[in-house]
Amino acid sequence: MPLSFLSLPPEIRNKVYHLLFDWEDGEVINGHIPHQKNAQGSSTAVWAGLPLLTTCKVVNIEASTMMYGSCTFTFNDTPDSNKTKGTEGSSFGIAGMYTFLRLIGLENRMRIRQIALQISNKRTCCYLEEIKIPSKEKLAFNGKPLGDALNLLAAGHGLQYIFVGFTDGMKGPHQPSSIANSFFRPIKESKLLQELSRIKGLTDFVCEAVLDEKCRASYRQLRKLMTQPKRSAVQKTKEEVKAMDIGARLVNMAKRRVELGKQIEAGNAQIEEWTKLHDRIAGLKAETTGWQQEIDNIDRTLGSIGALSSTMDD
Repeated sequence: MPLSFLSLPPEIRNKVYHLLFDWEDGEVINGHIPHQKNAQGSSTAVWAGLPLLTTCKVVNIEASTMMYGSCTFTFNDTPDSNKTKGTEGSSFGIAGMYTFLRLIGLENRMRIRQIALQISNKRTCCYLEEIKIPSKEKLAFNGKPLGDALNLLAAGHGLQYIFVGFTDGMKGPHQPSSIANSFFRPIKESKLLQELSRIKGLTDFVCEAVLDEKCRASYRQLRKLMTQPKRSAVQKTKEEVKAMDIGARLVNMAKRRVELGKQIEAGNAQIEEWTKLHDRIAGLKAETTGWQQEIDNIDRTLGSIGALSSTMDD
């Protein structure tokens, strides 16, 4: 009888997934899956293992865990990030990072372990309302798409590392050090960093840039916040726990009220039955008393007849 793939031990299946998806220096660029560096150092698209994901749910879960967990997902904000040269179909830069994360779903987002952001424009570091520019100037990039993606990750993720790098891919006075210092402003002044700080439980948050003293302080503070453990129900604030307890108590009280209402209805129905039975018993008692009186009358009559018969015999 031939063996199926799922009949193989998990260890063997993991070796197969490892050969197909666990690439050394594997990288998913702008959501275009995947790229692998070969022995010569060139990067080529690898699709051979992807059809395996469509075979069945068990294999999909096992293989997806390896595929998403073994790659670094890199997003950049260069003008050509919306199209990957040499490949068919569209890909996602930082501007489409939110769309990509939504498309793969929560389960696959939880499988991603590493994300890298390559920023080459100061406008990516800020929301529109934080930028002082002429109202008629068209902005190709701004921080809101990235902020939306970070907010989505904060709601649920399995990340271990986030890397932030800065390049001079854009034309104009956008030097990497200048972009980095624009990115790492005081957290209270940057909506983007506030969204980023909501991502908890990282092993490390790495900045690949030279920062000035003020920005280094902002980076250290952000890194400290992001490497804090994820908040669980036990770690919630006292106010949240209290609110949860009150809510649970209200729900339990509402359920208890419904149960008591049903019990009262059942009790009233029983009382009604017992009342009818009591009335019946009282009626039977009255009838029994009448019957007893009739029996007494009959006994007296029989006694009188017996006495009369004795007299007549004498």
